[in-house]
Formats: sequence, C-alpha cells, structure tokens
Amino acid sequence: MSLRIQTERWDITVEGPNRASVWENRAARQAPHIRIRTDNHDRILEVATDDATHHPSGRMYDGVGARLLEETNYRLSVVSRRGIKPHVAHLDPSLIRDVRPIPGHEDVLSGNINFRSQVGDSRFVIDDGESEIEVIVEVRPSKLDYETDYEDLLAGVSGLARQLVMEFLRATTRGASTGSGDDTRQIEWLLLLREEIHSLEQALSYVVANPHRHLLRETRMVPAERIRRASAATRRAIARGQGEGTWGTIDGIGPHRERLPASQPYETLNSPENRWLRGQLERTTNILAQLRQDFQATRIRRPDRKPNARTQSVIDELASMESTLAPFLSKPPFVDAPQWVAQSFTSLTLQGQPGYREAYQALLRLNMSLIVGGEAINIPVRDISELYEIWCFLSVVHHVSQVLGATVDIFDLVELRDTGVRLTVVPGARSTVSVETDTCKARVTYNREYKMRSGPQRPDIVVEIMRDDMPPVLLLLDAKYRLDTTPDYVQTFGCPGPPADAIGQLHRYRDAITVKYPKYGVGRPVVRAVALFPLGEYDSHNWVDHPYFKAIDEVGIGALPFLPSNMSWVDEWLEHGIKAPARQLAWPGPDFIAWSHVARPGV
Repeated sequence: MSLRIQTERWDITVEGPNRASVWENRAARQAPHIRIRTDNHDRILEVATDDATHHPSGRMYDGVGARLLEETNYRLSVVSRRGIKPHVAHLDPSLIRDVRPIPGHEDVLSGNINFRSQVGDSRFVIDDGESEIEVIVEVRPSKLDYETDYEDLLAGVSGLARQLVMEFLRATTRGASTGSGDDTRQIEWLLLLREEIHSLEQALSYVVANPHRHLLRETRMVPAERIRRASAATRRAIARGQGEGTWGTIDGIGPHRERLPASQPYETLNSPENRWLRGQLERTTNILAQLRQDFQATRIRRPDRKPNARTQSVIDELASMESTLAPFLSKPPFVDAPQWVAQSFTSLTLQGQPGYREAYQALLRLNMSLIVGGEAINIPVRDISELYEIWCFLSVVHHVSQVLGATVDIFDLVELRDTGVRLTVVPGARSTVSVETDTCKARVTYNREYKMRSGPQRPDIVVEIMRDDMPPVLLLLDAKYRLDTTPDYVQTFGCPGPPADAIGQLHRYRDAITVKYPKYGVGRPVVRAVALFPLGEYDSHNWVDHPYFKAIDEVGIGALPFLPSNMSWVDEWLEHGIKAPARQLAWPGPDFIAWSHVARPGV
C-alpha cells in the first residue's frame, strides 16, 4: 500500500503492507476517502495511490485515497521541497512520536505510525513556519464490515442506553413491556420509542378534544348598562370622568361615560398546563428531527457507500414519529398557548387530569431518554476496541434483564438530567448493575478487579448469578477486539476467530479467581467463560465446527462471535447459563484426574 501527495512545498508519502485477507477485502468494498487542504502559499500537484493518480491543481482535494487499516504499521515520510525543517502535528501525539528528522537531513521527517484500533477520520497538520497543509485520511477497521457493523456499534451504544432508560422509566409509571422478533432486535429502542409516541399521540388527541381552559379576569371597556358589579377600576373611572363614548347619567351614580372599564372573567386556552405541553412537544419534535439528521449525516459523509438498510429504517421511523407529533403544534389548545413555562413546572391538572396525565408522563420519559451523552459516546475519534467493550457490556446487561424478565437498576449506569441522559460507563472504570427477581439476582459488572495473591485478575464482563438453590457462580465474558483473519487460519478452521491467547486468559481467570462468601467460605466461583470477538453472521456460519465453540461444552470455556448483526450465539449462551439447573450450571469442566483419584472413597 502506498500513498503519495506532492505539492509545491511538500512530498508526503505513506507506505505499508498489502495485508492479504478475505475478510479484510470484503470489509472495504468502497474506496477509502482523503481530504487535503493547503493555504495560499501552496498548491496540490499530485495525489497517487496504488490504483490511480490524480492531478487536482488547486488548494483542495476531496476524493479517493489509500486503504489504511487499523493495527497496521505504516511509514510516514515528509520532505520539504524548500529545504525548510518541517513539523508534523496530530490530535494523538503518541501516533507520531517516532516520526523524527533524519540525521544530516533536517528537511526530512520519517518514522513509523500505527493507528492502533482508532478508526474513522485521522487528521495530520504539516507546517514549516511559512505554510501549512492539512491531510485527513480515513482509517478502516480490519475486523468489521465498515458499512454495517462499525456504524451499528456506534448507534448501538446510544441506542442501548436509550432503551435501558426508557424501559426503566416506563416500568416506574405503568409497567409496560414491548417484545420484538429477531429481525428487528437491532433497533429495539425504536420499538419502545414507537410505542411511547403512539401513547403520546393518543393522549394529545384526547387533550385536543377536551382541552383544559383557564379562567382569567381581565379589565375591558364594557357598556355601562351591562356592568352588574362595579370593580375598583369602574369606580375610579366614574370618579375621574374616564371611559369611552358619550356622557350619560344614572341615579345614585351621577354622570359617566357610555363605556366604562370593568373586570370580567373569561375562559382561555392559554393556560400554564397547555403552555408546558406545547414547550415539551416542541422539544421532543426537535430532538427527533436532530436524531434523524444525525443518522442522515452518516450517509452524506460517505456518498459513495451503499445504503445501510438498518440506518435507513431508523431514518424512516424517526421521520414517521416526527410527522406524527408535529401537526399537534398547529392545533388548539397548543396553538393558543405560545408562551413558555419552566420545564420544572407542574400542577395537579397536569399530573391528574385525563389526557394531560398520560401526555405529561410520556413527554418526561421521551425527553430524558432521547438525548444520550457521556464519555462513552462523545469521542470524535473512537478507539474501536473500547467502543466494542462498552457495546458488549450494555448488550449483556440488556439480555440478562430480558432473560430474567426484570427491569435493570440503571442508576449506576446513567445520570438522569432534565437535558437528557448521561451514560456514565467509562472505558477502564468499574460499572455495576443489578437485575433481580424473587428467585434469582444477577449482578453484571464491567471491569471488575479481583486482587489475588498470584496477581490481579480483571475480566471485562462478570455476570454473578445468585440463586436460592445454589451458591453464587460467575459467568465471564471477555470482549476481545482481536480476530485472526490470515488465510492459514481461515483455511484450517473454516472462518476467522480469536487468537489462542484469548482463550488461555479465560482458563487463567477460572483457575486464579477465588472469592470468600460468608455462607459458603472460600472457593472458585467461575464456572463458565467465553471470549467475545467481532465476526458477522455471514462469516460465522461455520462456527459450530470451530474447536473454540466445541470447547464450551467440553471444558466450559470457549469463544463466541458477537456483533449487532450477530447476537444469537451469546444470547443463547447467557440464557442457558442463567436458567440451567443447579447441577448443570455448577459443573466446572472435567475434574483433575489426580484429585478425583485421591478423593475417591476407598482410596
């Protein structure tokens, strides 16, 4: 692989290996992207790759670039054609720490770069004190289908967070649940959202048909003969000769004008409750529109990429929801209540009157669950290995709650704010949630550390099962964003898979981790463990024949593919592990021969 950029001031080259892999070639069907910008002191002359050469002859180039992959060594060279010492800058300084001047040639920089597991756009800035050039290259994942799986991981983290929050908020108000089939489970949060929008639509329709009116008193000019009870304003007007029209006289009152100010009650739809509903309805509609635009933007940034069916379904669904709610803003009572009230406003009418009560609860749930932020989401250049770990954890949490049929206690995962939800899951930090029923409690922990005498042990995901019929046991899931895709590996096993050391680490966990329980004493609680690795459904159809899959039944430890498009393997493993009979679940694998012989009665 080679990329060469030539301008009037610079010769920039990136060279690396042509990695031969059936999987990687399939993962990069579309041409990679590159953007180059120079200032007024420079002009682009040539952009050359292994496949083509372009001559833009300008200060901007936005087009086809070289195929750069994660976790691959490349050599970056920068030569100043003016003999001036260059300088290279990047958002991640560690990426370019080996790019240094060549001794005896201060106008040349050269060194190795490795994007590790950072994928997406990577921006370099090169300058010599007089001129600057910006180069933005696209780094592709080597283990994922860039057109589907990578985008699904990004959307899946925020989608799972929205779904967990929405399920929790719904359970605290009306205990509803929504089921889905295998064909729609990738966007389950949309199914919950659709049902919430439908409930809100019904509530708003009832409000439109039965609006709450507010009784106000307002001082208006009224014919004198229609005034039944004189207010202070009426008496002042008579005393001061104020009012409108011709003069007249009434016995006991004296001279007065034909029309006098009077305070009279009247009904209006411009009530605080209607204003609050309108404000929250506008906010929800705007959020839906912003979400739709965000999903559309992923397609606009890569116009040459084939459409992602799941992304399009999300866009269509959000557009449908937006069109469902938007017309209510032009209907009474909302069109008659243009002023805003504080978001924290509430009243007995808003919380108790039919229609208003349901709309109030639905809008609160929607506004808190639609906006998701936090360190796990708001990172412009994503380290995909950390993204994969977080997605695996949230997916496991969600499926454990489905298996047990219980709501997740999400308060250790998110912060609920008026402005939305902040996901508190941070790469490298511990997070724990609990799911509890009458007969079983499951505690799911991300980055749990066990301090053992033989050294600390830190599996990625720990599912602790506490049932009435047995001591606590641990199911371990290690998210390994590692995949052996070499031709020899694929030819031997029939499909890509994780490297051997990923499985060896799970055996170490089961042997090394010991826990002391007050009721049962000290022991090894790990009974089953699997390594999770990124492999799609199409490429894992031969996984049943892989030794690491067969090892799950033989020794209790193995590996399973896990991606948004390929979740059934892990789902079945979790469900079987949580619901298995006590004797079957407690089985730790084949016994030690010597121990079983020594411990056998009569020996």
